[in-house]
Amino acid sequence: MMCTTKVVKAIGESTDRKQRETAKANALLMAQHADVMAQYMRQMGEGGYTAMDYFRDSVRINMNAVLENQKGYNQNTKAVWESKLDKVLSDWANNVDNANNIGSKKTIDIMDSPLVFKLINLDLKKIKITGGVLHKILRSPVFDSNGKRILSGHNDTVSIDMLKQLPNTIANPSAIFSADNGKKLSL
Repeated sequence: MMCTTKVVKAIGESTDRKQRETAKANALLMAQHADVMAQYMRQMGEGGYTAMDYFRDSVRINMNAVLENQKGYNQNTKAVWESKLDKVLSDWANNVDNANNIGSKKTIDIMDSPLVFKLINLDLKKIKITGGVLHKILRSPVFDSNGKRILSGHNDTVSIDMLKQLPNTIANPSAIFSADNGKKLSL
């Protein structure tokens, strides 16, 4: 109920009567959504996560915002998870740029397991890569005179820009498949 009150207070700031009435009718729906998301978070091990926590972390309301010359209801700031992903992308890009200074046996944290993995019970805690694997991805393949690959490398198929987007690809997969060995893979 506190979440509904918070939403109603935020939308009550609108200067447009019709907009206020419509938005008030949607406040309950938004609060129910926050309750459902909070329940998912608790099921995924986030302890006492509440609808207010979800509202605080994920929803920004500015009733008098202007978007493309139209005033009205607009979520105008980045959600907490987007800011966290931006930081992860920046840190990962620095690792990619400095890969030559990373030992091949060193383990590098890419990111925490994203919520989508938790929702399908794939609890990885941290997603990691070794310096050796990173070097292999960045390296050019070497072929013998017959065209047979004699040293693996993947920079002919994975660009540095694609590699730098790896955390975003993991956090927002197009699909998740189960491999023959029973482990789940993200694509």
